[in-house]
Amino acid sequence: MPKQSFVRTKVKLSALSIFVCSFLFTDQLHNRSYAGAGSAVVTELTELLCRKIGGTVTKKATEKIAVSVEKIVARFGNDGFKALRKVGPVAIRSIESAGDAAPACVKLMAKHGDEAIWIVAKPTRLTIFVKYGDDAANAMLRHNSLAEPIIERFGGAAASALVQVTSQNGRRLAILNNSGFFDAVQGQSPRLFDVIKKHGDGAADIIWKNKGALAVSATLTAFLLDPEPFIDGTKQLGAVAIGQVVAPLADSAAKHLPWKIIGVIAVATMLVYAVGIHNLLTGPLFVIGMFRGSRQPARSEGMQKQVSRKPGSQ
Repeated sequence: MPKQSFVRTKVKLSALSIFVCSFLFTDQLHNRSYAGAGSAVVTELTELLCRKIGGTVTKKATEKIAVSVEKIVARFGNDGFKALRKVGPVAIRSIESAGDAAPACVKLMAKHGDEAIWIVAKPTRLTIFVKYGDDAANAMLRHNSLAEPIIERFGGAAASALVQVTSQNGRRLAILNNSGFFDAVQGQSPRLFDVIKKHGDGAADIIWKNKGALAVSATLTAFLLDPEPFIDGTKQLGAVAIGQVVAPLADSAAKHLPWKIIGVIAVATMLVYAVGIHNLLTGPLFVIGMFRGSRQPARSEGMQKQVSRKPGSQ
């Protein structure tokens, strides 16, 4: 082949490689499938993955990696390229074992790199991400295993709330979940998570510090209707709890008291106080004495008649 033709051909191949690479990195082609990725891209990624493996990689292993790289880039396009480049050989195993969740797996690794492995390595976590999206992934990456049971139970509302709080409040919410607090709030958990989503750590702090008061439905209702005064300290949940709980209990008790008996006892007490206990008792005792005195003569006369009738009496 003439030297000039060889140079021209080499330039064309280089231009083609550059075109393929730029084509893959174009945002407009995000998540498209490419039928047959450029050999230069496949070669580049394969070499990169082999270097990350370290040591000597056999020719057979290299060819196997190249086949997997070509399939992934062809199917997932730019996301597939980014996932492989950021994560390395582990990405191939994760994508191939993800099944129907492979697109979500690729998306997560393309965005978060090695951090995403903690999620994609466990099917339940990957399922949570598929179901509830980026908030769920961000919550799990921020709070690790503490977030998983909360999101599984309460869904997207819990995921959105966990994204807005620090690791300390993430631990607190996990404790509240494990202790049964969210069971005690009578189905209002989604609304509580919405408040945390909006107000972040401020709301989480209030809920943690007032978990006992919030277990009372009246207090919880007041907080959910207007949480901001409680969060900024203008109102106190403890005061609401006393007003909302003690007053109804007092009203209920008052309705069931025996007011007639209480009235009689009150009148008697006032009478004793006014007359005096000594004077109050003297009257009844005097009457009893008179009654006994009026019956005494009749009893004596009858006894005398009985004595006179005895035999031998003179």
